[in-house]
Amino acid sequence: MKRIFTSLFLLFIFCGAQSQVQQKKMALVTKKTATWCYPCGTWGWELQEEIESDNYDKAVIFELLSSSSDQYLYNSTAAAIQNNFPYTGSYPAWFVNGADKTEYAGGGVYPSITRTNCEDAVDSTSNTIILANCSYTFSYSAGILNANVQTKFFNFASGEYFLGLYIIEDHVVAYQNGIGTSAVHEHVLRAAMSATWYGDKIAAGSIAKNTTYSNSFSKALATSYDHDNVWLAAIIWKKNGSKYEYINAYTNHQSVTSVPEIPAEKFRLTSFPNLVSSGTQLSFVTEKQMNGVTVSVYDIVGKEVKNIFAGQLEPGTHSFPVNVSEMENGYYLLRIFSGNEQVVRKFVVQK
Repeated sequence: MKRIFTSLFLLFIFCGAQSQVQQKKMALVTKKTATWCYPCGTWGWELQEEIESDNYDKAVIFELLSSSSDQYLYNSTAAAIQNNFPYTGSYPAWFVNGADKTEYAGGGVYPSITRTNCEDAVDSTSNTIILANCSYTFSYSAGILNANVQTKFFNFASGEYFLGLYIIEDHVVAYQNGIGTSAVHEHVLRAAMSATWYGDKIAAGSIAKNTTYSNSFSKALATSYDHDNVWLAAIIWKKNGSKYEYINAYTNHQSVTSVPEIPAEKFRLTSFPNLVSSGTQLSFVTEKQMNGVTVSVYDIVGKEVKNIFAGQLEPGTHSFPVNVSEMENGYYLLRIFSGNEQVVRKFVVQK
């Protein structure tokens, strides 16, 4: 199936002023998995990478290691979220907005149909009513993470609503059946920032259109986490009996220890397309001398796939060819780094 990628944008990394709450509906894609599960580390591993590539810009995606017999990456928050969804005894399994989209076949799974089911469910999410959304800012110091989340209701609502803020970690090296002891797990849900898995209550009763709420969270990150690879995902839930219904989610995929953007008085990106089919040219202007510059391309799980430049740049205009002929179709990040500052731009390779 041919995929057309749209709505790509220049992504700058920052953690300062509160970003505006966008009137946008994001899907929630979760994988039920376990380190002891052989299919989870073979065809299920590959399928997860495909689902992430299909939906990276349209969904908040993470893995739920929810089996209590998982001695490596189990956590109670993952188990509680999974238990909130319809029961399936299957490992692995994929859920979109809490609904099981795994295509079962007797005692197995159809991977290609499951992939299509997930993408179709994600695409249909954007066409649903946008009841509410949120955005966050955060600060990090000496292992303590503080976050402020703003939630806005774009339409009239009623009921009990909760805001969960979750700690996600990338590049987690741990055992995985089918791979071994050095498997690199991505988008692993680690914990909630609140005392309960579903988060803090933000509203109850009738809620007027354009009402906004602000919530603060604070948590000491476990020393076992690689804090440089930790990011946040915010989810709005509505209580429905003993269950919690998914409403919307937000993330900026920004590491909680991420470096600030290169300021405009030092750097200006002048040319780089959002969509690349074979090769292209990267052009930018440096207003001042920049030392220790690296220009690289990373895949969506943070692996460097191409080094374009490393060294010192004098003031002036600089251009570099970017050849993508050996790169697979999908999302990538162009990262320009100097000292303790960076610029990141997201682009798509489609050949």
